[in-house]
Amino acid sequence: MYMRGSRRATNAPVQSNPGISLGPMTQTTVKVWFDAEGDFLEVLFSDAPGIMRQTGDDAVMERVDEKGRLLGFTIQNVSQLALEHRPLLAHLAS
Repeated sequence: MYMRGSRRATNAPVQSNPGISLGPMTQTTVKVWFDAEGDFLEVLFSDAPGIMRQTGDDAVMERVDEKGRLLGFTIQNVSQLALEHRPLLAHLAS
């Protein structure tokens, strides 16, 4: 794992949020797209049809199916986040 601000890789375990249950570990394909002109990042967990809806953060939209299951998300104004040197925290559908 590469730690931000670190110049070396480490095998230290990643500490997870105690409120998150990852369930059984399975292999998942994730598609990540960056649109430099539009200045947004899109992460897709599924190509299934869905709709975009707002989250508690103006920069983040989540993509969900008709049952509300999370299919992916987008982050707008990505370059501004990089300049601010702060993490983006967003609560997404479970």
